[in-house]
Amino acid sequence: MHKKQVKLIGQFKVILLIIMPQLFLGCNEEVIISANGPTIPVVYSLINPDDSIHYIRLSRSFKSEGNAKQSATIADSICFEELTPRIELYTDKGWKYHEMVFQPASHFDKNDGLFTSDGIQLYECNDRLWKYLLDGTRLVLNIQPENGSRLVSSVITYVEPPRILAPKQGLHTILDFYPQPFLVDFEDPPEFVRYELHLMFEVLNIKVNGDTVKQVVDKVYVRNTENHNEPRSHSAIGVNIGGDVFLAKIRQDIKEDAEIIYRIPGEMKLVLRTASAEYDYYNDFNRMADDYGGKVTTNIVGGVGVFAFRFEAMVDHLYLGAFTMDSLLYGRFTRHLNFRNW
Repeated sequence: MHKKQVKLIGQFKVILLIIMPQLFLGCNEEVIISANGPTIPVVYSLINPDDSIHYIRLSRSFKSEGNAKQSATIADSICFEELTPRIELYTDKGWKYHEMVFQPASHFDKNDGLFTSDGIQLYECNDRLWKYLLDGTRLVLNIQPENGSRLVSSVITYVEPPRILAPKQGLHTILDFYPQPFLVDFEDPPEFVRYELHLMFEVLNIKVNGDTVKQVVDKVYVRNTENHNEPRSHSAIGVNIGGDVFLAKIRQDIKEDAEIIYRIPGEMKLVLRTASAEYDYYNDFNRMADDYGGKVTTNIVGGVGVFAFRFEAMVDHLYLGAFTMDSLLYGRFTRHLNFRNW
């Protein structure tokens, strides 16, 4: 090692010795925040038209004077008083034809953490939204905060979600991932950015005491759009599901257990999950917030957060074919798991 390098390392050690006591002392000191002025509304809402209950998470940015830890336990620090959020539906010509009114939710399952779960932070609305949607329908979110503050709003446009093209829905479809991978095809409309294809495999664990415990293995394939402004009818994505990758995922998720006598393979289903582009842009750009000087990317006017659609398409009643079943029972990946084909 060069002398210059040794000298720099020695200087670095001296700096550490100076600042480390201050760091440890700082852990015992109270954090004081002094931030006056109005807070910013924070909105998070993903609307699935197929749901019967829809939710809006609504809070406000945290500001406080004094001890931050104590202030975080007070609902007024992050919550508004009771509001009435609305989602209004407009045709592509600008005619309003339906309105969804949200009320405070009866429950709010928040994980334990520094900030309180008290106060009104979640709103809900019971509505069969799918009955009202047409291609090109605009959903307008309107929230009027307290004290006549600026209106919080956002607009998203409904587009028919992508469908799984193959395999088709059936009553008892056989899938074999050997000797060639199985190909799953789904639509890739130009309005979408990213997709998650889930292959969900049900396993029945038969225990020594006679109980049956169901377990689901979820293999996820993430794909970005491959559409370059082509019409929906001319753009699709194919995902190859290979047997070795599938069985390796089963081995990873299912562990040997002396309490389990044997296992029975059950039904599989393919679930395609995606969201409107606003959601993917929100996630992607905010992961790179430092590159934008810490600025938050949002489609909420008068606040921050995201308002977007989420969608799900599914094909179920899928079962393993003879070749893949043989590999599951006797192959190198899963033979130790004691599967039985009964």
